[in-house]
Amino acid sequence: MIQPERVNANNGAFGYCSNIYGGVFWGQNFGYSWTPTNPRDWAPNQYKGECPWNQPVTGLSKFPTGNQQAHSIMCGQGPIAGNAFPPNASCHLVPFNGLNGVNGNNPANISDWDFGFNKAECSQNEFVAGISQSTSGRTDGLLCCPSTLHFGCTTQPLDSTNISVDWDWGYFKAECAQGAYLSGVSVGASSPWAPHAIHCCTP
Repeated sequence: MIQPERVNANNGAFGYCSNIYGGVFWGQNFGYSWTPTNPRDWAPNQYKGECPWNQPVTGLSKFPTGNQQAHSIMCGQGPIAGNAFPPNASCHLVPFNGLNGVNGNNPANISDWDFGFNKAECSQNEFVAGISQSTSGRTDGLLCCPSTLHFGCTTQPLDSTNISVDWDWGYFKAECAQGAYLSGVSVGASSPWAPHAIHCCTP
């Protein structure tokens, strides 16, 4: 497989750059570094993509054909402003469930930002630090970690139209704008539940 271009970027005191390639998590646990026992394993028996501590997920790619399951994540370069929590503390799994993504954890924070698609979304004071998928390829959870409140959210479809560099060559992808990070992901409402769009917010 051709490796995507990797780009180095300078980070500011309270910001990060959204062009640091993460890695492939289809079929493996990319970046997963927690103790692999409950409750530390935030998605037991699932494939996982996880960014380094205090760094957000800023992009997601998927296969262009077939079931179009998720392929890779892109990680921003930290730190997240206001995130003073130690590793593992207060981070938790948010599953995809319910019609159009009505999330059992936080229904008040869910807006219908991708109508007709199931979605999972972190709270307004959290960011996406990881994404999980079943061994059959269904995107099924987000790892949400605490941060400052976010605003100015936008939706980016996984169609490769809004990317700064082709960081996962040959795959459909979406990435957040400079200074933004993932707060949610939408997937198809029926099988194969392929990723459809990302929700990006700014602190």
